[in-house]
Amino acid sequence: MASYIFSEIKESDKRAQRQLHTLLTNAGIVSEQAADFTLGVFDENYNLVAAGSTYKNHFHSLAVDAAHRGKGLLSQVLSYLYEVQFNLGNHELYLKAHRDLIPMFNSMGFHEIAPIGKDEVYMGNLKAFMSQDTALSA
Repeated sequence: MASYIFSEIKESDKRAQRQLHTLLTNAGIVSEQAADFTLGVFDENYNLVAAGSTYKNHFHSLAVDAAHRGKGLLSQVLSYLYEVQFNLGNHELYLKAHRDLIPMFNSMGFHEIAPIGKDEVYMGNLKAFMSQDTALSA
């Protein structure tokens, strides 16, 4: 079983930044410039195999290397980012997702808010919807 290292990718870590750029490019993701926090998942040789970033209460730049998909890494990245955001007091969280990933994000508490073009959707976590429902019913 593969062993992974979870670590923040800092702006000053040029090697990890290059790997992040490559990972996102290979996944067809246009890198978001603004990030408060970027998490990297590295293999035992310190090669980046998955990543995700946050900017305020938005998740972005979520990617897993094709050779490491199906191992639950994206779920682990999101769980870690959830914890970072919740510790900052952000309980309403949002992300853009490819339509193929809607079921996975649904299983993690996100629900579709609006379509973005034909291939992507904007999603929010259940807590955000519960807050809106409560406000509407009050």
